[in-house]
Amino acid sequence: MKENSVISRSPLQERAKRETKSNKPKKQQVDVDETIVKKVFKKIDNKPRLAFWDHESAAVLHYLKETQPNFSMSAETAKLMRKAIKDEHPDIWRAVTTQLRDNKLDPQKNKE
Repeated sequence: MKENSVISRSPLQERAKRETKSNKPKKQQVDVDETIVKKVFKKIDNKPRLAFWDHESAAVLHYLKETQPNFSMSAETAKLMRKAIKDEHPDIWRAVTTQLRDNKLDPQKNKE
């Protein structure tokens, strides 16, 4: 039976199928606009929280919370997101972390 002849497939199955394909294009170097970096720091200064919907990730994190004492879904999500974003967008990540490290952006000054 051909893969295309499947009558019904759930959205989660469709997404899993798409995500298993390894045809990612090679990452290109990005020229990071420092003005935009400063703008986004002002925007996130008071609300640095991210939210997204993902059934598989939620299921894994809830499983870990149920099976590991003191497991923090928030800490694990932050750790994984940081790694993924750094790997996927290294030039932007480098620009942002450089700004923070060099104290070019003082969070207190951005509250104007």
